[in-house]
Order: sequence, then C-alpha cells, then structure tokens
Amino acid sequence: MNLEQSLAILHEHFDKVFRDATLASSISHAEVRRIICLIIDQQNSAPAEDRLLSHYYQFIFATETLHASYRIYELTDMGSWIGWALSEDTRDSHSKNLHLGRIFDFYSSAVVRTWPGFVPVMVKFFSAFYYYARERTAMNNIARELWPFAASTFTDTMNLPAEYIYIDEANLGSQMACWAAKEAPDLAKTFVPYLESVAGKNTLPD
Repeated sequence: MNLEQSLAILHEHFDKVFRDATLASSISHAEVRRIICLIIDQQNSAPAEDRLLSHYYQFIFATETLHASYRIYELTDMGSWIGWALSEDTRDSHSKNLHLGRIFDFYSSAVVRTWPGFVPVMVKFFSAFYYYARERTAMNNIARELWPFAASTFTDTMNLPAEYIYIDEANLGSQMACWAAKEAPDLAKTFVPYLESVAGKNTLPD
C-alpha cells in the first residue's frame, strides 16, 4: 500500500468520525461526553507517540458540540466544550488544563492537515473560541497563543475561489477581529485592515 492509498483510508476514517460526531451531538451532550471519555481512556493506554489521531478524534467530537452551542450562544456550554476539545480530564469541570500543543500537532501532521474536513473543523473551533473569549473576557493568553493558527486558517480560506467561501469562514474573520479589537489592539492593527481588504474584493458571502 502506497502513501496515497494510506492517506485515503485515514481520511475516510476521519469522515466517519466526523459523521459520528455530528450524530452524537444531535443526540445529547451526555452522549458526546461518553464517547470522548472512551477516546481519552484509549489515549491513556497508548504510547505518547501514538496519540495524535485519538487527540484529533476527541477534538472533532468536542468541536461539533462546541459549534452547536455557539449557534445558540450558550456561553457556559461553550466554555465546557473548549475544555473537552483539548484536555484529557474526564471530569465535567469548567477548569480543565488545555493542551494547546495539540493544535500545533494537528497543523504539523500531513495526515490531519490534508484531510478535506480539516479547515472546516478548525473554522468551527476558532469561530466559537474567539466569540467565547470576547464575550467572557476570558482565555486571553490562550487566544493570543492560538492566534497564528486561526489567522493562517482564515487566510487560507480567503485565498480560495469565491464560490468555495461560505458564511462560516467569513464569520471566523469577524469573530477574530471583534476579539482583537477588544483584547489585543496590537493584533487588530494588522488583522482588521486585512479583513477590510478581503471584504472590499467582494469575495465574502452576504
């Protein structure tokens, strides 16, 4: 089996994980937590170097439910699901230790980053995260640390042909700009003009 075939198999599995995450989110938050706890149990029994994919499965499940909470502006739930996305803590607690290095690992992995669903998942996570950080005036240090990844994701989506840019991608830029204007004027100083230039090209959806 060559590399291309191996990637195709893994990406098909990511597709299944995403479908399962969407289904679980539609059933209940308890169902998503149950599945994430199972994933974390598997992580804990695996060597550290073999945990990347299970970290990403956990992230997909939590992000789907995070985004569902974001759509109805359930800030308390959003804070919980940010924690579930990046922690191995299985307690239902608002104070979880977030492993931000996992985001770097996702972006550094050819297997993960070349999956067609990668950017849409990251767009959902970052849109919800920056909305939450602004509304709660929380996690500002984390927001700064994640900023390069969010900005890279937004830039990549804006470089696509207009017909492939959807409202979620445009909304990411808006949430980032609003957070930066409130909490990080130094970042807003460069990002907002870029966002305005993108809007001026009429590539953003109405």
